[in-house]
Amino acid sequence: MSDKPKLKKNLGKEEKSSYITRQSEHGMLLFDYDRDTIYETNDSGTFIVELMNGENTKDDLLNKVCEAYDVSEEVAQVDLEKFFKKVEEYRLVKY
Repeated sequence: MSDKPKLKKNLGKEEKSSYITRQSEHGMLLFDYDRDTIYETNDSGTFIVELMNGENTKDDLLNKVCEAYDVSEEVAQVDLEKFFKKVEEYRLVKY
């Protein structure tokens, strides 16, 4: 995985190509029109998705998650790796 993870397409309510998102108070829905599939994130997943813009390194993401959720680096690292594995498995990341 790249050191600066980025979702395959920019996400936003106006995006109509491959992905669009709709945020709710409990997370975000990612619509993959190429595969006719919907993925859902929770609050922390939404936070990470918004940071996956190709500008933040994995270390940046780790630090920001630790700050935002007042969690230890070890716990955040494990959770981020699980998240990265999922978005990679679902082919939602661009390299």
